[in-house]
Amino acid sequence: MCLALIIDGEVQVGVLGCPNLSVKLNDPNSERGVLVYGVKGTAAYQTPLPSLLQDFSLDKGQICQMKKVDDISQATFCESVESSHSSHEEQSQIAKLLGLRTQSVRMDSQAKYAALTRGDADIYLRLPVNLKYEEKIWVVFLPLCADKRIMRRDRCW
Repeated sequence: MCLALIIDGEVQVGVLGCPNLSVKLNDPNSERGVLVYGVKGTAAYQTPLPSLLQDFSLDKGQICQMKKVDDISQATFCESVESSHSSHEEQSQIAKLLGLRTQSVRMDSQAKYAALTRGDADIYLRLPVNLKYEEKIWVVFLPLCADKRIMRRDRCW
């Protein structure tokens, strides 16, 4: 689930609910379900859904932190599970050209944007499988706390 508050064509608040995303990626014992949220110009936060549903408070929110990648070969590449959503073959070629040595993280839904925001992944590339494909999502809006930018489909600022 994604919600945004847009004022004069600019996203001011973004909220992303991921009921099946682990609080800590790749930790089989981690709680499932997160709410990622932020306000333009401030940090992005993550709150575990079980905690939120228990006391209806955002006080347990943790600041999301993207990783600083000094060596591009160590960057984590995120892509869709579904090969019908993006060209895995072309993305694999790009990963090789970049010298990436890490295994890609494959997940579906907009949880990929939560993964980027909280540093579980460093790169998300979505190449269409054919030139006739039109993106259905008109804006991607999660605040990125590392440099306080808002990532949108058309630009980052």
